Amino acid sequence: MLSEWCDLIEEEHVSRISRKTTLIGAVVALALIGALAAGFVLLRPPRTNAWEFTGPNRAEIVTLAFDPATPTTLYAGADDGVYKSEDGGVTWRTANRRLPGVRTLAVDPAAPTTVYAGTKNGAYKSDNGGATWRAINNGLGERPAAYALTLDPANSQIVYAGTRNGVYRRVIDAEQRWRPFQ
Repeated sequence: MLSEWCDLIEEEHVSRISRKTTLIGAVVALALIGALAAGFVLLRPPRTNAWEFTGPNRAEIVTLAFDPATPTTLYAGADDGVYKSEDGGVTWRTANRRLPGVRTLAVDPAAPTTVYAGTKNGAYKSDNGGATWRAINNGLGERPAAYALTLDPANSQIVYAGTRNGVYRRVIDAEQRWRPFQ
């Protein structure tokens, strides 16, 4: 009789443990699915607390921007122009040295070959991945230095510039003019 009771208690105990394990596994699985759906990365590489130099050489880089469609394409802005890497920063080439004093870069997520540069001489736009640039300073004033640029996340046809005279907004339309943002 005692052995029957022990078997029954053991069976109930194992059954409870099994239910708890199943419940914990289900909760962990749901958490993983939810985290992955939200875009979180749950696994991290071992921490080395070390920075690895990737270049470009002899350039004081002040800003970086990724191509959102091709994350291995990276732009770097420096005092002597714009550099471009198409292999995740392993190798670099000079995209353009005619833009002195680059302070900020922005890549259009809807048209990734469209890149904006803010410099100490104003704002510039490239429609070919940084190979050529044209000034887009209409409306920025006499001293149009652009220290910050960003695109409207809901409409990449709207660009914002932070300047020494405040924030300006530019809608890509027929007028092509910056206006003070209010």
